[in-house]
Amino acid sequence: MSRARFVAGVLWFVLAAGMLSGSASARAQEPEATRTLEGGIVNGTAGAVVEPGLVVTLHSSTLDRTGATETVIGPEGRFRFEGVAFDSQAVYAVTARYLGILYGVDVDLSQIPPPPVNITVFETGDDLAALSVINASLLLVRMDEALQALWALEIVKIENRSDRTYVPGPEPMDLLRFGLPPNAQDLNVETGLQGDFIQVNLGFALTASVPPGEHEIMFSYRFPYEGTEAVVSRSFRYGVENLRVLAPLGVAELASEEMGEAEEVMIGERPYHLLTATDLPRDAQISVSLSGLRQPTLADRLTQRTTEVPYEYAAMLALGVLMVSLLAVALWRRGGAPVRRANDRGGDLLDAERGLLVQEIASLQVKFEEGKIDEGPYERRRRDLTARLSAIARRPAGPAK
Repeated sequence: MSRARFVAGVLWFVLAAGMLSGSASARAQEPEATRTLEGGIVNGTAGAVVEPGLVVTLHSSTLDRTGATETVIGPEGRFRFEGVAFDSQAVYAVTARYLGILYGVDVDLSQIPPPPVNITVFETGDDLAALSVINASLLLVRMDEALQALWALEIVKIENRSDRTYVPGPEPMDLLRFGLPPNAQDLNVETGLQGDFIQVNLGFALTASVPPGEHEIMFSYRFPYEGTEAVVSRSFRYGVENLRVLAPLGVAELASEEMGEAEEVMIGERPYHLLTATDLPRDAQISVSLSGLRQPTLADRLTQRTTEVPYEYAAMLALGVLMVSLLAVALWRRGGAPVRRANDRGGDLLDAERGLLVQEIASLQVKFEEGKIDEGPYERRRRDLTARLSAIARRPAGPAK
């Protein structure tokens, strides 16, 4: 897992070289080899300014090399990069580190001239009251009766509603903290926030700062169960506006006194048990009872087989965005569920693009496992698709076009 790396959400812009080289007229239309990129740095905290001299970095990256060029801002926060070599196969981003926090945006150099780049930075603060959770989803992915374990995926969308970047204070309780079931193992955390994570008793903590706006945190794990029933308890330190707990039929039956009766919904072509709750206050607690858990057979006990769950980054991200988007559509069609419609987060085109990328990743994995594609091309293509999926997942929210 790539722990707490900064993901600028760069746009993967690929041009078909064969099309460009097909004729003399096509070659005459090739873009110029260099670009001039201009932009500015603004301070998003009320009453604050950015002094001249802040370092701005232009990054470029291809599958086999990376590069970086620096400049500094002048009066009114303006900056300029001249003579930038353009590579249609490269990914570009501009970053600036302000008060120890890295901020960045995607750059599209395919246009002549490139559109101006603007980066918003913020002052820092340590008021936990600025943080709240908009959506939280817990999906029980599957059950393994041989191991007597359940695999789970959680997606939390946290929001900083202030105009300052939250920076954890010196105390452990100042860190971003999230609960886990007892004896949870194989924890995998993915987020665009900067920092690392520390697994502690009954949970984990992120050492990340949180800029203003919305941010997703995705984590997967497995936890053991005994008998045919289990209980999953949660404490919501930051509250949560919309909570969803799901399990495919045949994995577990759900019940909760705090969340009411479970209902059955169709997500894609598969039925799920669904529990929902809204407007939970800070430090609210809920418990979900799981029943219908299967016990190991005699053959399972004799073989004591082990199972690996493919929760590397691309698979987890694909499962997460697919689960959330399909659930939103299912609940919206049913009516009455407190979910945000896809158009409010960027429109149906983004959802369609997500779906296509998820399908392509799955198809690529199958081809590799069947020996139809070599490891080198497989790894390169997988990185490409993952980068594009990451860019969509972390693209800033905005109105539908």
